[in-house]
Amino acid sequence: MTTLDDRLRQTASNLYAKYGKTVTLAHITKTYVPSTGDMTSVIATLSLKARIEEYAIQLVDGTNVLAGDLRVTFSALDATFYPVPDDTLTIDSVAWRVVKASPIYIVDQPGLWVLQVRK
Repeated sequence: MTTLDDRLRQTASNLYAKYGKTVTLAHITKTYVPSTGDMTSVIATLSLKARIEEYAIQLVDGTNVLAGDLRVTFSALDATFYPVPDDTLTIDSVAWRVVKASPIYIVDQPGLWVLQVRK
């Protein structure tokens, strides 16, 4: 990690903390227990400040981006795990499914995460 990584990641975190909307990201990890043959689930939740926006109409293609999908951006510095498709993002008590999770890198570290979410 470089000094540029540190500064820009911290700046992004500060801006989202000041201007972002509070959302909750939930990630389920399933683990196989060989002794019992069962699967156990552990849910990790994370409260974040994020920017939420609708996709531009030009990007809605009916396949990859559907009408009603949202684009949610937050600081990677504030995330304790990497979001993945099928995670759940809660906005104003409404659950949205993560369709796509894309990092935006600053040098060699993710600076932001951009999620495409769908009801």
